[in-house]
Amino acid sequence: MFLRILSTIILFVFSTKAYAEGIKTIRCTFDKEGIAASWDDGKNFDSERAKFSTNPADMVLTFDQINNITGRARLIGNNGSEEVIYLDTDGWHSFLEVTATGNPILTSVFKTALKDGKYPAVTSRHVSVVMPIVSQYYGSCVDQSY
Repeated sequence: MFLRILSTIILFVFSTKAYAEGIKTIRCTFDKEGIAASWDDGKNFDSERAKFSTNPADMVLTFDQINNITGRARLIGNNGSEEVIYLDTDGWHSFLEVTATGNPILTSVFKTALKDGKYPAVTSRHVSVVMPIVSQYYGSCVDQSY
């Protein structure tokens, strides 16, 4: 229910465009170094360079069934698949996953291609268990709609 309400709000607040009607599947690899940060007792902040995963198979996120009309897509990762909110803007495609525990994970794929034809991407995890733990990782995506 929360996802439906949030999706409706996002769709009304941000206007979507038909720019991505042809994009139905994007495969992203987060193989660049990122950063992870935490607050260990609510006072002390610590951050460090981090990798999305040490296992190359776990570095891949695929978004398919991208629907610009409903604002929905499916995320396929190393832990299975999940319906996510999809937002198309002038500069990027964004995918918002809200985990079962309410933690948001946002992945944005920029629409400006690199020289190799791939699209820059960033994924941010915002987790709160006892204390906040956040991380952001970088990579690139390919359009696999064809």
